[in-house]
Formats: sequence, structure tokens, C-alpha cells
Amino acid sequence: MDPLVAFLDKTKGRDKCYRGVQYSCLLFRWVLTRRAGGEESFKATAHRLMILERSMSQMRKVLRMGNPLREYLSIKRSLSHPEAFHRAVDTVRHGMLFAYFVLDQAIWLMDMRVLRSKQRERYRAKAMFCAFMQNLLVLAIDIYVIVGRWGVWGKQCPEKLAVDGTTPYVRLLKDLLDLPLATFGYYEMTVSPGIIAGFGIATSLIGGFLAWPRMSRSRAGGGGGDGKSHCSPPLEDPPPPQGRAPQVDE
Repeated sequence: MDPLVAFLDKTKGRDKCYRGVQYSCLLFRWVLTRRAGGEESFKATAHRLMILERSMSQMRKVLRMGNPLREYLSIKRSLSHPEAFHRAVDTVRHGMLFAYFVLDQAIWLMDMRVLRSKQRERYRAKAMFCAFMQNLLVLAIDIYVIVGRWGVWGKQCPEKLAVDGTTPYVRLLKDLLDLPLATFGYYEMTVSPGIIAGFGIATSLIGGFLAWPRMSRSRAGGGGGDGKSHCSPPLEDPPPPQGRAPQVDE
């Protein structure tokens, strides 16, 4: 019970739960819509699921309000990383995330009628570009960690290796599954909502597994930003896609 309480006590843990519910509602709504035919009960249930899906999306928007500040601090931490490749790629990646979250919040404020602007579609296009590019960069870091640095981790951080021996592979799987979502949004591809929901649910489950608190992992986790550890800081999850056709985050 304590790990569950610790998981839900964090913004990241709650976001994973809301994201899973959001994509689950999308999946069930897609199934009901295909089977509805002329039955009003199916249509009514699908409409309620759509309302719940949008509510989860709005809740996640509120939870992400502090993310630009988090990414700004991550940029400062990445600039002090001892390895040149990781320092360069991770700094650009967090810069993309910073820009994405700023644009995402601006779009949300426009949707809420707080801001008035005719640049909504322009902001959306830029947000999709940032989301897509950061996904490619995080994949580059995943591969770099597995291929080039896992042996170094074993020497410099043996306690982390003992606890998180499979984490880089699980993270790579999650980021590979996130790539189609980012691609659908960036290229505005018309994709079945069932496919989008399937990818979204899978990445939400894996993201929840990675965010699940492990005391031994947190004690061994690296990259606190003090320059004393050469273990890399944990990678943050990529943002959801912002495309028109596959957009489910509104």
C-alpha cells in the first residue's frame, strides 16, 4: 500500500493514471461507436465516455502547469553533465520540452477563452514539432545508454545497475511506442482512434511501471545536479501528441 500512496502522491504518478483513463475512454468509445448502429444506449454511453475523456485531458493540463519550470531546471542540470554527447542531446531535448509545454499551456488558455489569439494553429504546429523532435532525441539517448554507457554505469554506479538492470530496455520500449503517437500528430495523419488508444494505454502502463516508487532505486538514482555523481538523471516521459486527426488531449 505504501508504494501506491507514494505513487499517487506525485504529480507524475497521478498524470500516468489520468492518461491511462483518458486513452481507455478513447478505446471504449471507439468500440461502442463501431457497434452502436441505431441503438441509443450505446450512443449515450459513448457520449459519457467522451466527456470523461475530455475531463481527464483537462485535469492533465492543470497538472502540467509547472512543467516549464521543471524543464528549465533540467536544462541547467543537463549543462553540467560530464559527458559531451549526453550534455548536448539532453540539453536540446529539455529545451524542446520547455517550448512544448509553454505552447501547450498557451493553447489550453486559448481553448479556455483566457487568451485571445488567432495564432492557435500556428502554436499547435510548433508544439507538434517540439514533441516529435524530443521523441527522436530521447530515443537517441536510450540507444546511447544501452549501447555505449551501460558498461560504464556498471562500474560507476553498481548499486543502480543491480536495481535497474532492465530499466533502459523498458524505457526504450516505451519511447519506441511513443514515437508513432508523435509521428501521427506531427504529420497530421488520419489514424483510427483504436490504434491511438492502444499505443496510449501501452505507454501509460509502461510509464506507470517506470514511475512506480522503488526505495532502493531512488537512493541509487543519479544525476541530482550537484556534480558529484556520473549516473545520468532519469529521463522524463515525452508529451502526448498534438495532431489534429489523432488529437485526444483536448
